[in-house]
Amino acid sequence: DANGGVKSSNYVLVGTALNCGGGRSPWGWLSCEEAFAGTHGYTFLCDPEASSVQMPRRIPSYGKFVHETAVVDPATRIAYLTEDQADSCFYRFMPKNSADPFAGKLQAMAPRKSGKTNLDKLKTGEAIDVRWVDIANPEPAQDEVRLEAHANGALKFNRGEGAWFEGGAVYFT
Repeated sequence: DANGGVKSSNYVLVGTALNCGGGRSPWGWLSCEEAFAGTHGYTFLCDPEASSVQMPRRIPSYGKFVHETAVVDPATRIAYLTEDQADSCFYRFMPKNSADPFAGKLQAMAPRKSGKTNLDKLKTGEAIDVRWVDIANPEPAQDEVRLEAHANGALKFNRGEGAWFEGGAVYFT
């Protein structure tokens, strides 16, 4: 509540593995699995105000990989996702239309011009013009979404972590 007290405490999501970060969306809270095994490696939509345990609503279109967090631009419904790997990518999900925000395409950030793709040595103040490359197979059997993205020239980030959407911009670490 406004005074920092707990209003209620209950499970709202079960059946997932190694959930890490998450983020706000117009539809509820996005919870991300920082795992890739069997049926795990997804983002899930949950109702943070649910009064009882809910079945998970998996969002396959957001990809199957070692997720860290996800945030959504409330105006465009574009989702931005980080990946927690040493050679991770930064992704966005482009919905086809706002009426069905989970149908569309997953993309990874790439430099506009070929050249630097590993950002470990990025200098303070250095800017890179970017474009987005499509991910043809967002739900592979093996943990290889980022490998497909790299083959298409995507930028490599060392362990994508938290993300936040504010004032028309996405911030991530």
